[in-house]
Amino acid sequence: MGTVAFSVSLYLCGESLFFNGLWPMTCRELVEFLAEYLSGTLPPDQHAAFDTHLESCPECVAYLKSYQETVKLGKEAFRRPDAAVPDAVPDELVRAILAARRK
Repeated sequence: MGTVAFSVSLYLCGESLFFNGLWPMTCRELVEFLAEYLSGTLPPDQHAAFDTHLESCPECVAYLKSYQETVKLGKEAFRRPDAAVPDAVPDELVRAILAARRK
């Protein structure tokens, strides 16, 4: 199943992709693959194929790091759902969200 890992990595760096013979890969398929990769539950051959791609693709490495940070921040946000919005969040973003919720 190394083809699946290679296909996912191609998706991340913007090259053509076929996943199980279909274009495009769904968001769910991408997230499931990355979750399995990061949790260590991906089959060894797929994990190795993806590692090989990461060795030569800085775009995919950057995306994977961003994905990991997003997951981390999401978990932190739900740990304390009533906590104040962090100071690092721009006021304009908060106002835009509040305005959109009023519509």
